[in-house]
Amino acid sequence: MAEKKTPVVSEVAFDNVFGKMADELDPHCEGAKIGVMLTLMSAFSGYIGPDIRVKMGSGTAPMSIWAVLVGESGTGRKGATARVAMPIVRRAFNKWATTSIVDEGVPATALGLLAELADRDGASCFFLEEEGDDFVGATKNSRKLGPMFRKVWDGSPIGHKTAKTNVRVDEPHIGFVLHVQPDNWAAITGTLNASGGTFNRFLLVWVEQSKTVDLYRSDEEEAAYAATQKTLADRLREMGTHAANLGRDDPIDVTPDVARRIKEWHRPKCEDLTKGNKVLANMSERALAYMVRLAGLMAVADGRDQVSIADLDSALAIVTYSVDSVRYILPETGGESLRQKILYVLDEARNENGEPQPVSRSQLWEEIGKHIKAETIENEAEKCPNIRMWKGKSTGGRPPLYMQIIDDFEEVEEAEEDLVCSAV
Repeated sequence: MAEKKTPVVSEVAFDNVFGKMADELDPHCEGAKIGVMLTLMSAFSGYIGPDIRVKMGSGTAPMSIWAVLVGESGTGRKGATARVAMPIVRRAFNKWATTSIVDEGVPATALGLLAELADRDGASCFFLEEEGDDFVGATKNSRKLGPMFRKVWDGSPIGHKTAKTNVRVDEPHIGFVLHVQPDNWAAITGTLNASGGTFNRFLLVWVEQSKTVDLYRSDEEEAAYAATQKTLADRLREMGTHAANLGRDDPIDVTPDVARRIKEWHRPKCEDLTKGNKVLANMSERALAYMVRLAGLMAVADGRDQVSIADLDSALAIVTYSVDSVRYILPETGGESLRQKILYVLDEARNENGEPQPVSRSQLWEEIGKHIKAETIENEAEKCPNIRMWKGKSTGGRPPLYMQIIDDFEEVEEAEEDLVCSAV
């Protein structure tokens, strides 16, 4: 099997105001420039809040950006990207940053997430989780956390209702950056939160050390860096001031010429990125939505109320790199994994009403190959929380094993403190 090639990001991806800021910070950072740029974009998207929207189809969408920087521990230099980007954000939006940046542990339960947002009276915020592997684990272990995060990304209401209290956030809005190791991110494929959409709401990019930066700088170099930080913070603050003049009644729009270009070029190119590969398409399902969100955010940051073709070109280059990163990181994108094969077989086993039906281990063997050991099949199925397994009655020999996919995962879940997590 040919070795996978490390993805390469096009310079077109940096042809926007955030990319230019990342260019100026790049000499001072050993981390990937794409990581610096997306951290700035995500934080800015959190700052501007839910009222700044971009037209999409017949409606509008919020411009919150959720990025996951995936790289090896140490050599990925994920933390280095935050160390150069976040001082700019904090300096530009000092008052907001003091209360609205969460960087000491993202909530590990749905109730914790709701409390975090409710404590701010619904104000927008920015999550930076450098221990993203913990978040991945928490999302896999909590059956409510993933669904609630999905609603937050969509901007749908979330709530917690009991006989004594009714806590509600009508328009949750956050920017979000995760730092994760590749093995841990690759392990989520085939889980409910992968197929259900929690993790594919993140724009994944591969990051690694880009250069070596001197540990010690001269006084002149320190002064030059401080001047760069001030300049960029002032620029980011101006971008936020412009955004504050926009509102829900003035969504970022496109001209007829740009709309035609999207239809003829950008959308087909975006959709072709994942065509013919179910796993890749599943994990990059929101590529088109992100292309529009990114382009809209670029327009806002540049002081415009209309998306340009240059915005779309840059956004498409970012999304292309993201899909290439998914292809590089996930082992299943070159072909179906055993877990995916099991899920596909179970998903196809339905009656005429579309209801899932039990599938025996023998039937699975017929579909995925009898050369695979029974123990291996069981182990893979156990990793999928949306697969139910049970043993039938023995007729003298080994009792038959049955599996069934669970469509409505919430119905089989124990209540978590009467949490209500539904769009209203």
